[in-house]
Amino acid sequence: MAGELGAEEHALRQYWYSDATLKLLCELCGREDARRVALLSTPSIFYALSDEDRQKAWLFEFDRRWEEGNDRFVFFDFNEPVERSTPSQLLGAFDLVVADPPHINVATLEKYVKVFGALQAPGGELLLT
Repeated sequence: MAGELGAEEHALRQYWYSDATLKLLCELCGREDARRVALLSTPSIFYALSDEDRQKAWLFEFDRRWEEGNDRFVFFDFNEPVERSTPSQLLGAFDLVVADPPHINVATLEKYVKVFGALQAPGGELLLT
């Protein structure tokens, strides 16, 4: 699965999941109660989803190489307010938000928390990897 994505971009802190982890994450995204799924900084999950499950997922990503031919791509820079780049109909619309922040430090996580609040639907779930 992950091998089909090409090279990881280490300068962007981009690393692919193992096939077993991807399978599990795709199963979570494919649940019936996850009607809309936001994938933050997780292109490998987006492209591992089945065609059907990809139709309910949106990829929020800084690396624009995933934008071409992808009508479910939203440019995402965690340093900027997500409301600037996100279509208004997606704000507060996600039953599941999956995120893989590029840095595990307080400053980065505080910024991601704001994004979670902007994207999650009431009662929505969150998974950090």
